[in-house]
This record gives sequence, C-alpha cells and structure tokens, in this order.
Amino acid sequence: MLELFQLARNTHHNNGVYFPVIFGNDRHITFKGVNYDFVDGQKVDYGGDAAKLLFFDIVPDLLHMINDIVSSNDVSKHTHIIDPSM
Repeated sequence: MLELFQLARNTHHNNGVYFPVIFGNDRHITFKGVNYDFVDGQKVDYGGDAAKLLFFDIVPDLLHMINDIVSSNDVSKHTHIIDPSM
C-alpha cells in the first residue's frame, strides 16, 4: 500500500507517466486484488480514475494504518516521544 501510494503520487507529478530513479526499474504492485504496472516511460493504467483510487481506496487504509500505529502498545507506553529532528 505504501509503495503504491508513493509511486502513484510521484507518477501523478509526471502527467501519469512512470519515470523510476533507476532506468528500467519497472514495478508491479497488487493492491486489493488489482495489479498496477509501473513501466519505465509508460503511462500508468489505474483502471479508471486515479483520484478515486487514491482518495477512496488508499487513503482510508493509510489512516487505519496510522491509527493502528499510534494506538499500539509499543507507542502508547511512552509518556513522550522526542522529536529526532531537534
């Protein structure tokens, strides 16, 4: 899910065409039983509306994942978490 989100976001900025950092590094992702092919220099077929995929399929799952992480015992047992960037 996270890789699909990243690839879809980056591809969106290239007018729907996939350009990997490493030439020829094609990616094939399966999400909820649907295959998404990110082929170097090719427009990505999201099976319809890419915005629908992003906002109605991926984002809700991302929010559930974030909630699960924040609510987990490993995170909630800490009284505070120091910001590593400071």
